[in-house]
Amino acid sequence: SVGEIFSTLLSGATLYLGKKELFLSGDKFTKWLKDQAITTAFFPPSVLKVTPYEELPNLTTIIAMGEACTSDIVKVWGKERTLINGYGPTEATIGSTAGVCTPDMEKPSIGTPNSNERIYIVDDNLNLQPIGIPGELCIGGEGLARGYWNLPELTKEKFVRNPFIPGEKMYRTGDLARWLPDGSIDYVGRIDDQINIRGYRIEPSEIEHCLLENPNVKEAVVVIQTDYLCAYVIV
Repeated sequence: SVGEIFSTLLSGATLYLGKKELFLSGDKFTKWLKDQAITTAFFPPSVLKVTPYEELPNLTTIIAMGEACTSDIVKVWGKERTLINGYGPTEATIGSTAGVCTPDMEKPSIGTPNSNERIYIVDDNLNLQPIGIPGELCIGGEGLARGYWNLPELTKEKFVRNPFIPGEKMYRTGDLARWLPDGSIDYVGRIDDQINIRGYRIEPSEIEHCLLENPNVKEAVVVIQTDYLCAYVIV
């Protein structure tokens, strides 16, 4: 919400807020976009996926953030308008990279670092990875959080000394990524089993643990099916 609200108001534009039910209403939502003459919109890719495409002459820019943006979404919603794919965790004040995606791309990238952010892709020993080799994406620069409230051990694990700039910290995201030859970044996946659905970070192992607390459940596994979770249990 920070990136959406303040970028709109600081540029002198009008901010339109909508309820969740509206965003998931299909044709009703596209009619609302047209009636309000919306020019720029921030959407999680999952909203674009369930919204029927319509020619919207006023809608010239779409910013997709919160979860992975797939090539099929870009092919539909990137036609004759600017579709920007953004990436960034809350720990780095939300937006860290951004790039324009076009329908001819084989796979949308997450763009290049914002001007006040520094992106490092490193191996297990925090050595920089060469172009094309996956590694953990780490973030430094302005806007980095101080850590997690009342969680000193997790803060120590994730907010580490920046080996490339003395006196600074960098955040270890746990995301796998690689540099592309053109200077943009390809998001590969997660190092752990954490998943992201509609902008929410979810640890399947935590859900499995809760299921196993039920005395009738002997085994449990939680998997992701496109954009929802599915739990399997043995009783």
